[in-house]
Amino acid sequence: MARKRDLSAFVFHIHSAETIGFTALATEAYLGLLRYIDTSIASKLILQKPKELTLSSEIMHLVRAFVRALSLKKKVKCYILLIEMLQKDVDVHAYDDVCEAVELAIRDKRTSHPWFIGIAVGHQDVFRTSVLLRDRLIPRCKKNDVGLILLSDDQSAKPLVLCQGKLPQLGDLPTLQPPVLVTQPGESGEVLTADQIAAEFQILFGHFEVELKGKAYHLPAIASTKKLAKNMIFLQQLRNDISRKLGNTTFSIYPFGIPGGGLNELSSALVKGNTERILDETKIEKHDGSAMIILCDFLAPTYPLEEVIRKARIKRTHELAIGGIASYQNRPNIEGIESFTYLETNYEAISVDNLSNCKFCQQHIAPIKGDHFDIFARGIKQFDTFTFWEFIAQRDEFFSAGHWKSPITPNHYLFLIKADPIFRRHGYDLSLRLRNILDSKNIRPWIKKIVCTEAEASTNLSKELCEVLGLQQKDVIQIPRRFFSTIAGKQLDTDLQTYINSQHGIDNLKRQNVIIVDQAAHHFKTMSSLRYICEFFECTVLAFAVFVDRTDVAFSLGEYLHDSHYIALYSWPVPPRRVHECQCK
Repeated sequence: MARKRDLSAFVFHIHSAETIGFTALATEAYLGLLRYIDTSIASKLILQKPKELTLSSEIMHLVRAFVRALSLKKKVKCYILLIEMLQKDVDVHAYDDVCEAVELAIRDKRTSHPWFIGIAVGHQDVFRTSVLLRDRLIPRCKKNDVGLILLSDDQSAKPLVLCQGKLPQLGDLPTLQPPVLVTQPGESGEVLTADQIAAEFQILFGHFEVELKGKAYHLPAIASTKKLAKNMIFLQQLRNDISRKLGNTTFSIYPFGIPGGGLNELSSALVKGNTERILDETKIEKHDGSAMIILCDFLAPTYPLEEVIRKARIKRTHELAIGGIASYQNRPNIEGIESFTYLETNYEAISVDNLSNCKFCQQHIAPIKGDHFDIFARGIKQFDTFTFWEFIAQRDEFFSAGHWKSPITPNHYLFLIKADPIFRRHGYDLSLRLRNILDSKNIRPWIKKIVCTEAEASTNLSKELCEVLGLQQKDVIQIPRRFFSTIAGKQLDTDLQTYINSQHGIDNLKRQNVIIVDQAAHHFKTMSSLRYICEFFECTVLAFAVFVDRTDVAFSLGEYLHDSHYIALYSWPVPPRRVHECQCK
């Protein structure tokens, strides 16, 4: 068992060569976990200076770095080894390499054995499929009596004990709480994680026909950078990353983005309003040859990057790089020019000259055409079947096949759509779809409040919807699910009334026009509870809006929605099994 006087932590950040803006967990993120494991740990963790390691095909450079840290027999009595590999775009082969390196290091005769090893990864499920984890690292930890804990920066993913070692008997471990970033200008060293950037990068998913610089493409996604342009931490992070690539802190920007998508605002914010540093087709002819970044919303083949590079080289511009917030799968790779992005995607741009390769066109789904971001934003509504499942399939974290038991209901699932990561990345897209449907039903002008459950995915969606409807965050009324069991007809428990009054104010809800928002509809019990609350306060429920409707096709909505609109972005009538219906053991 560890003692506070001699507990040290050695942290390794492992990343690929392409990673920009490194993702890391703060010391405080580990303290709750350590205090749970050993109550004698009362002081702050002694964190040695973290080391950054680049993952490559040469596995031994990782081994050597680990061995140097583990050769500590006389320096410290008790220590832990913390390895962070939090990028979301790594595969199991990279995890294999890390497992092999750790196993080789703790097998080395020169090393002392750590109290435990914590490995924080971006995808716990993928990491656990590593053959070298199962066949090499876990057996080695058992042999050396070393604890092994799998960690995550995802607050919904609990730590997992893979090897007990000398750890005390453990129950459910508390999740790691990542540091909270405050968007204040001038604070050096702060960076946004990939998930935080994705949440601010307002992506629309669908089937879009876009004409840029005389060429037309079909795209499955476009995006706005307007929120990123207002985020001071990201602006400084992007400036620093551009400066590192160019080796110069003074640079010009040649922006490429969907018209109206905010890239001009982002470029202006980067150069602090000095528009002379923002180039276009005219200005580049007069460029003085100084450092230049070509900045894109998506790094994709839709933009004439090679033409701009050719003109820049004519002007003897040697400090030249390409940057993008995100990248398409078929992004251009231009020889001799360094590039970087923050988000990797599976999107692919298809030229209109080769639409036989467009999966959407093959399904006879008409593209949304336009020349401005707002036109595309107005064109998305409910999902067609093909687009919905393409949307869900974009990231492994959006779904899971297998047997799942709901932690809060008696529902069992054989295929689970994970709303939390979907809403974190695509809450803006889904909110626009709901807004457009509300507009088509002439409901939107009358909405004054949004009612949802608290601390669930529906809260995230409701807050995004609040913004696109022009409401304020105080107009989102969140009700904890623990109160639902106290609701009897239209009578509310005193504790629930007290809660609403203290958190939101009774007058804030009384006699308002509201919509109820939930992540999915299964049996409408959540909707019923929230509706009773609204009716108690004499509200008019204008609509019940959900991401996915999974109710049975024979289910009658009349009892629940006799005087309200029902809005589901996609209907998938495969309700979950109840506990008594499931054949699981």
